[in-house]
Amino acid sequence: MLNQAADFQDDSGADLLPRIEQRSSDGMMRVFLSGAWTTRTAGLVDREMRALEMHNERNVSLDLSKIDSMDTAGAWLIERLSRAAAARGGKVAV
Repeated sequence: MLNQAADFQDDSGADLLPRIEQRSSDGMMRVFLSGAWTTRTAGLVDREMRALEMHNERNVSLDLSKIDSMDTAGAWLIERLSRAAAARGGKVAV
């Protein structure tokens, strides 16, 4: 079963669930991402990322420093957020 916590741990038992923390102020959305952003885990945060795409803030600051692993599925979620900001006339800073 894929939803068990052990399914999202590395060999040492470290938690690899993808996480999103978001703060907004002064027209800037700050997004802090952590954990594993992979094909295996992308579906766990897809809905939350889509909700961020709908925010009114034009500019987005992404902090990726706590991402443990990423593949193209994780990169696509981030790219999609970047494109949404660009469509609003905003910019994304990493």
